Amino acid sequence: MKYPGTNYTTFTGRPRKATTVKPAKPILDSESLLSIQADNFYRFSDIYITRARQLAQTGQKDEARDWYRFFQNSGVISLLEKNGSTGNLVALREKLNFLGLECHPLDVPDFRTDIQAIRNCLEVILYHGKKNPASTKSVSRFASRRTVNRYHGNH
Repeated sequence: MKYPGTNYTTFTGRPRKATTVKPAKPILDSESLLSIQADNFYRFSDIYITRARQLAQTGQKDEARDWYRFFQNSGVISLLEKNGSTGNLVALREKLNFLGLECHPLDVPDFRTDIQAIRNCLEVILYHGKKNPASTKSVSRFASRRTVNRYHGNH
């Protein structure tokens, strides 16, 4: 506790030394810091667009479409252009365009009723069912008390 109007503390009875804190000098100016952040954001975008293209190529089109919408709707590439990114923005825009082609189906069916949509889904299920028929047999008896399950399939 200090005595009012003085610089003496109650514990020591001695005056405190006045300490001044000097403000830290910025290591980088704001332009170079913005450029570094833009380059980091370019790397982030490049990595995730590449990852989204891999998702689309492996059949996970919904996840890839989410990333495509994020990059398209947020205007990431125009933001990088304005903030002076040193990355190859032409190649990044091209990757994003390819992502758009890979995650969107080229022939989107136009259903007018729900019955037509349900029929199309059932036809797809039937097609895949006919394409990959089951090749297993039921459990058979080999001896009087032993059951044997024989796997009949391609190895």
